Amino acid sequence: MGSQSDGRPGARLELDFRSDTGTPPTAEQPSRLFVRGGGVCLATLGQDSGRLRVTADVDDGWYDTGDLAVPDRWCTSPVGSN
Repeated sequence: MGSQSDGRPGARLELDFRSDTGTPPTAEQPSRLFVRGGGVCLATLGQDSGRLRVTADVDDGWYDTGDLAVPDRWCTSPVGSN
């Protein structure tokens, strides 16, 4: 489990913390971390399917990092991977 911030996001990078319940993330109930912006990968290749998935074509360009995190005073503190 992470205990300190990963720092501030780069220029023009947006962060979104999403939970299944819609409640704000806390240390006890972290949320999935989504990112969007110029520094995000253009596409991913499905490990099982081999299909190319263009990031901009899905969820308005938001990329699901698979990480669980909570926002802190600096930016984001990783909690683990889902």
